[in-house]
Amino acid sequence: MSDYWLYMRTPDGKMLRDGDMFNVKYSASDEFYWKNPQTMLLCYAFSGNRIIKGEFYKQGGLPNNPILFLLLNDPDVKPEYDQTTLPLVKDFGPVLGSMVVRTGWNQEPSSDDVVAEIKGGGYHFGNHQHADAGALQIYYRGIQVGDLGLYLSYGSPYDFNFNKRSVSHSMMMAVDPNEKLLFRTKTNDGGTRFSQRFPKTPEETQKDPWFNVGFVRSAALGDVAKKIGFSYYNMDLTAAYTAKMTSYSRGFLFLNLERKDVPAAIILTDDMLVQDATFKKYWQINTLNAPIEEQGRLVLKSELKGKVGKTYVDMLLPKKEDRTLEILGGKESSHVFGAAYEVNSKWPEASGYRIMYAPKQSNKADQFLTLFQMVDGDAQPLKVAYEEFSNYYLLHVADKIVYMSKGKNLLDEIIHLQIPAGEEKEVIFAGVKEGFWNVSSKDLTVNFNTIVDAGKHVLSFRTTGGNFTIKLGRSYVASESVLSIN
Repeated sequence: MSDYWLYMRTPDGKMLRDGDMFNVKYSASDEFYWKNPQTMLLCYAFSGNRIIKGEFYKQGGLPNNPILFLLLNDPDVKPEYDQTTLPLVKDFGPVLGSMVVRTGWNQEPSSDDVVAEIKGGGYHFGNHQHADAGALQIYYRGIQVGDLGLYLSYGSPYDFNFNKRSVSHSMMMAVDPNEKLLFRTKTNDGGTRFSQRFPKTPEETQKDPWFNVGFVRSAALGDVAKKIGFSYYNMDLTAAYTAKMTSYSRGFLFLNLERKDVPAAIILTDDMLVQDATFKKYWQINTLNAPIEEQGRLVLKSELKGKVGKTYVDMLLPKKEDRTLEILGGKESSHVFGAAYEVNSKWPEASGYRIMYAPKQSNKADQFLTLFQMVDGDAQPLKVAYEEFSNYYLLHVADKIVYMSKGKNLLDEIIHLQIPAGEEKEVIFAGVKEGFWNVSSKDLTVNFNTIVDAGKHVLSFRTTGGNFTIKLGRSYVASESVLSIN
């Protein structure tokens, strides 16, 4: 559990947001460091985790409670400050349903690292937990995509109608005008079920469907050391919403590009089917600074220690002519479809920006395909090519060739791929059916079988070019060819 605080830590000293954030000393100061040293003390005392002990000292120790420290501290457990031994990505399991990905562990404010989190359902416990299943957060020299809610008071109209609700997070909404409002809420934000019920036992949590807000279908963790430059997460979030939602899956592919100009990219897919075509769907992301529109794309911007980080947001589907765009900024960012929940606060979230794309046509089913590129200062984003097929998308980004399933259905079809010789490419298939797969080139210089694990659903390989066939099943053609020659 304590790893969650390590992975959520951002280089500016703050944290990616999760639920109600209690630290009232939060400010825009560059020297601020979000801390809870007593929690760190308890965690390392019971686990013996040296990195958590190092975090305890980084947070200033516990000078106001020396007796607790003397009782619990084991002097033989030496603090460790080097976090680079930790993996760059972690799946936090089926209860929380969340994955955090980083491009590095440089925790200095001058860091060039990208940190991203995707929430994938799991269980909801009410109270201080937010209605944020499927929410996206991106940090690069400041918050690029994240949450706008502020925990200023418990149960106020702002708290129950904005802060704890889906509308303050970067996620999908579908508005059923007849959706019943519960727990003293007054505004229908179109988001996931808002809950102030909490389970009394683990058994109740698992048996009562009220507390289930979806499940993670696929989780494949990348490993840069092994030349696996991507991490994949696919979530079924249908249960997070009321019966207005027939089916909803969100796919997340993080690409660690290992470049200074464009250190990372994210491909996000949303496949949503609602009960009634008149229910309005909104694809939403939130940011702290005013976005700029350039040539049909949005550019988000943040700056820290003189370094500028940008996020280029390309919504590839729906196409520009098939969608609308609305941006609510400043005090209007906390307006929920006409209802104002403004707050007076110096925190930047109080005057951020909500970006909402919506399909022009009224459909029961809609699909969204979005690419995020994190870009260094005045550097240029990478060129992107994409094609849409019946069951998957094909994208070319940097040295990556990505085949990504559209939604809940796993790919099991034969795919032919031709790559010009000369450049090394990483080919990624995200969202393929588990079992044996075969990759073979036309001249059979490449012919190998590989297993796609259930719960991961990814296949990848590197190549310098060729004409390939990728299909479900096994093949021993190359072995038979060798035998016939002998």
